[in-house]
Amino acid sequence: AVADGAAREIVERLSRERPTGAWQHALIRLATVWSADEELLDADPDLFDTLAGLSPVVPTELGLALAEPFRGVIELAHRWRRPAAHRGAWARALAHRKKLLAEEPAADRRSRLTEGIIALADDDAVRETMFPISVTRDVIHTATPDDADAIGTLMRQWARQGGLDARWTDRLVERWLVDDPASFQLIRDGGDRIIGLTNTQQVTERTVNCVEPLLQQHTDRLLDRPRGTGGWLLGAAYCPDRGAHAHLLRGLLRQVIMGGLLLTVSTPNPDYQRLLRGLRFQRHGTTADDVYRCGRKPEIFSQDFGSAALPDWTERLARTSGMRGGPRPTGQEVARALTGIADPARLAESPLLSSPRPRTVAELRADLWEAVRRLADSEVREEAEAGWILRHYYLGRPRTHQRLAQQLHISRATYFRRLRHGLDLVGGALAEERSVP
Repeated sequence: AVADGAAREIVERLSRERPTGAWQHALIRLATVWSADEELLDADPDLFDTLAGLSPVVPTELGLALAEPFRGVIELAHRWRRPAAHRGAWARALAHRKKLLAEEPAADRRSRLTEGIIALADDDAVRETMFPISVTRDVIHTATPDDADAIGTLMRQWARQGGLDARWTDRLVERWLVDDPASFQLIRDGGDRIIGLTNTQQVTERTVNCVEPLLQQHTDRLLDRPRGTGGWLLGAAYCPDRGAHAHLLRGLLRQVIMGGLLLTVSTPNPDYQRLLRGLRFQRHGTTADDVYRCGRKPEIFSQDFGSAALPDWTERLARTSGMRGGPRPTGQEVARALTGIADPARLAESPLLSSPRPRTVAELRADLWEAVRRLADSEVREEAEAGWILRHYYLGRPRTHQRLAQQLHISRATYFRRLRHGLDLVGGALAEERSVP
């Protein structure tokens, strides 16, 4: 409810930049799906350009995006106010990105599309950690030997936060710095202060002395990967700023996706373990020893981001997010769609756009018309009467229920039974595997 009030205030303030219009509904859709191109928004070029001209809207590799915290606030409000429409928008965006990902040859854009799929994961740990409602203008860069002191300070903070043994952590960091300072990625705030880091080790015979303490009995499995494939071990990730932390983690995932790498994570941190389960990484168990002497053995997770494995992983994310089509459309959802059939902005919010496959607004409108027509042409009298009611009440000139019941020479009770039956039958037609031809 708090987000709802804040969202309305955001839209009202933006109305000073652009007069009230279709862009307001499109802005809600944009916030809901994280980023969107013209096709996903189902917007004409003028509407897309209007959105692009709003001050908090920025261009991205996937189209337009609404800057935080505006995006997160508007999405929360939409999810609270219209949960079915929110699910429908997610389902359509997911199908759109999966289709683009399957056809995209460029590694960088594949990584961005995958990031967009992760943004639709219906998992609290993923959303709160990877996509928090937090502003970030931080810059990521590779560490150099001159950054050793800052790295040591941050890693000691990381150890204290996780209750890890500080001396053992110092020895681990020293080994990483001696072996390869560039294994650290650092993030700086607007004032050029280093505020967070990640450490990834390339898993090879050369680095086995660095990775074996963190993987122990799981090390051989990684070293046995087929020649020509690469693997990274994420040994540490720390940043107290939520937005910058998310920036670091998403940047890491884009790197491994672009490289088609196997990413392995060794972590004793329960929060990271929940995140990795939410991301559907494969869990391999714990190490034999309490590596960090903190009372918790690290758990080992991995995910192959090679081109052959990526589609299966995104499909797992989709299945567990509950966004593959959704339940059979209800009569109430059909009624709302028919009521707004002449209004593209209202129809664009319908959860029927994803039942069970994604539809554009134009396709949904056509499918609704055709389903009602077929129902009215049915040889079954009750179905034909139901179709006649839907066609005349929703698709014809305005008439009351009482007037239509009189024209059919049926009682009001029978009339409303026919109406409900017709709405359910149309919902069933839309839920078929293929659109009504």
